[in-house]
Amino acid sequence: MRKLFCIVVLWCALFRGDQAGAQSAGDPAALAALRARYQKLLMEAESPARLHWLAALEALERQKAVAGDFEVAAAVRAQRLSWLKEGGMRSAAAAVLQPISLKGADAKTKSGVEAVDQKKESMRFRRNGASMEWELPGQMPGTYQVSLVCGVIGRFDLTNQPDPLRDPREPLPVRIPSQFIDPGLAGGVVEFRKTGVLNEGVRVLRCSVRSTGGWTVTRSLPMGSVTLDSKSVKFSLKAVDALPAGVMDFYRLELVPDARAAGADVQGAKELARLKDVYQKQSTDLSKGVNARYLKGLADLEVSASRNGDNETLALVRQERKRMEGAGAGAGVGASPNIAAGTGRHVLAVKEKLYVLLKGESRLTNQGDYLTRMRPAKSCEVIWKLAGLGVPSGTYSVALDYRVMAGNGGSATLFASSPGTEPAPGLSIEVAGVDGNRGSIPKSAAIFTSQGEVLGNVVIPKGSQYLTLRVDSLNDPGGSLCDLKAIELMPLTAP
Repeated sequence: MRKLFCIVVLWCALFRGDQAGAQSAGDPAALAALRARYQKLLMEAESPARLHWLAALEALERQKAVAGDFEVAAAVRAQRLSWLKEGGMRSAAAAVLQPISLKGADAKTKSGVEAVDQKKESMRFRRNGASMEWELPGQMPGTYQVSLVCGVIGRFDLTNQPDPLRDPREPLPVRIPSQFIDPGLAGGVVEFRKTGVLNEGVRVLRCSVRSTGGWTVTRSLPMGSVTLDSKSVKFSLKAVDALPAGVMDFYRLELVPDARAAGADVQGAKELARLKDVYQKQSTDLSKGVNARYLKGLADLEVSASRNGDNETLALVRQERKRMEGAGAGAGVGASPNIAAGTGRHVLAVKEKLYVLLKGESRLTNQGDYLTRMRPAKSCEVIWKLAGLGVPSGTYSVALDYRVMAGNGGSATLFASSPGTEPAPGLSIEVAGVDGNRGSIPKSAAIFTSQGEVLGNVVIPKGSQYLTLRVDSLNDPGGSLCDLKAIELMPLTAP
C-alpha cells in the first residue's frame, strides 16, 4: 500500500508539474505563485481519492483472477496501468506496450531443428515434427498478434498469396504424392501452441510456409492472436507438414500487443464504470475547498491589480477566474466562456454587455446576437474592455463573424488604446457589400455571412485597456457597415 501511495504522489507531481510549466510561461509573478500553490494543494487533496481508485482496481483484478475470469482480470489490469500511464507513470505501463520476441537462442530445440549459425539467429526446420519450445515465467496479460519471421528457399516470393489455413474462402491445396514433388522444394505447415494452467486449455494457430525467395530473405507471416492471462506460459512452434528440402529457416516469433482487443468491451465494464464514478465524486468533493481558496486568491489578486492599474495582470487573472468558473468545481482549469475550446482564440461578442461600450447609432437586434446600424454619422465605435474579457497584450490575427445584406459595406479600423495615450497602429478592414467586387461574395446573393476569414493582424501593446472597432466610411451613405456578431482574435505571440 505504501508503494502504491508513492506511485500516486509521483503521478500527481508529474501531471501537475507539466500543467504548471505549460500555463506559467509569461505569467506575472503573483499569478504564477498563486497557481503553483493551488496545484500543490490540489495534489495533496486528491491523493486519497487516487489511492482509493487504484486500490479498488487492484482488488477487482484480484477477485476476477481468483474466480478464473482471466479476460476481465486482464482488462481491469490494462485499465489500471493505462490510468497510470496517462498520468505520467509511463514506466509502470511500458510492459503492456512492449512486444514479445521469441528467438531461437532462447528456445529448447528438439530433433529436426539445427542452428544455421553459431549465435542461433536462424534455426532450420528440416523435417516434419521439428519443433522448438519457450517457457516464460510471467508476462503482462493482454491480447497479442502473433507473426512468424522466417526465410524459405525458392525462386519467387510466394508469401503474398492468400493462405488457405488463414482465409476460409481459399480452397485447400490438393495434396500431391511425395514421389511427384520436386526434391528442391521447401516449405510446409507450422503450428504455434500456447499452453498455461489446466483450465485455460490449449490455443493452436496454424499457417502455411512458402518460398520467400531464399533462406536469408525473411518475411513476416501473420498467424493470428493469442491471449496471455496467466503468470506462467509455454509456447511451442512445430512443423506439421514438410516439403523435401525442409520447412524454413526460423528467425523469431513476434507477439505484438493488440490495441483493438485492449479497448474492446469486456464483462467487467460496469464495475469499472462504477469505480470510476466513485473516484470522480471523491476527487470532486476533496478538491472543492482547494478550488474555493484558489478563486478567493484570484479575486484578491484581481482587486490588487485593478487598484494598481496593472491591466496586464488584471486581464490574465480574470481569464484564469473565468476558466475555473467555466470548468465547475473540482474540474480544475477549464475553458473560458469567451475562449474557443482547444484553440486559444478569444471571441469578443457584441452581446457582452458588461464589457462592451457602443457609440453612435448602432443597436443590438431583438435577439441580442447581432449589432446593426453601424454608421459613421455619429462616430460609430464598438469598444471592448480587454481586462474584463481576459485578453492580454500580444499580436493577434483578426477575423470577423458578421453578415451583410443589400446596402451594407464599407471600411473600418480596429485598434488598441488606453486613456491619455495615442492609439496603437490599427488594422484597416474592408467589408464588401452584396453587390461588391470581392470574388468571395456572390453578386446575386441576398445575404452573405462570413466567419473565420482572417483579415490581418492587430497589435495590443502592454497596458492597453480597450480594443475599438471604428466605422470610417460606407459604400452606401444611407446603409450600414454590416451586422456584426463578434471579433475573433487568435494569438500569434505569447502575452
